[in-house]
Amino acid sequence: MLLILLPGMDGTGIMFEPFLERLSPENQVEVIAYPYDIALSYKELVLYVQERLPENRDFVLLAESFSGPIAYEIAKTNEKLRLVIFVASFIKPPGKLLSLVKIVPLKFIASVLDSVLSSDFVLRALIGKLKTEYVLDLLKSALVKVSSDVMSCRIREMANLSKDVQGVINKSVYIQAISDNLVSSKHSDIIKNISNDFRIYRVEGSHFVLQVNAEKCASIVEDEINFTVLKTT
Repeated sequence: MLLILLPGMDGTGIMFEPFLERLSPENQVEVIAYPYDIALSYKELVLYVQERLPENRDFVLLAESFSGPIAYEIAKTNEKLRLVIFVASFIKPPGKLLSLVKIVPLKFIASVLDSVLSSDFVLRALIGKLKTEYVLDLLKSALVKVSSDVMSCRIREMANLSKDVQGVINKSVYIQAISDNLVSSKHSDIIKNISNDFRIYRVEGSHFVLQVNAEKCASIVEDEINFTVLKTT
């Protein structure tokens, strides 16, 4: 079955590299990257992704972090989507501090982001203790491609997510990073409450669990895909 990957906030797909390396070559995988230099809202990104999804075959969608709301909206209506795998993700605003983003200009957010994301100290703290330097290099190579205006727009979009989630999806899996310091465990409960069929896996690692514990995540994803295939045949 086709596995389609939706990236985190950088949107480049570069951060999937360690995960892709640990998937079996038998898997059919596509990455949908987002525009590097065009600021798109969540609604626009949903349309952007929908235009790139297969129309005549079943598929599984993996949504990392920022892409959770996109996958959720698609899952509510797409009949070919058999499973959504949320990784360290959310469908409501992921942090209380994001409420401040609503009241400050995007240019200010962009300037703050430039300072924060250029700090190795901050990035290392977010990545955690597992494979720090490797993931740091990967993250830098992704961030350098995306304009600060686009990144600040995406932060504003997260802040503006509705707290009133409406609509149920059929089947979802949540990979929760045990040491995630950006997305709290309550967000897996939110997704559980809107899923008819839900499973959760708690995996050692930081918010960047798909990178720092790629082997474990790949194993979970492949098992879930195989299980989904068995249920649909």
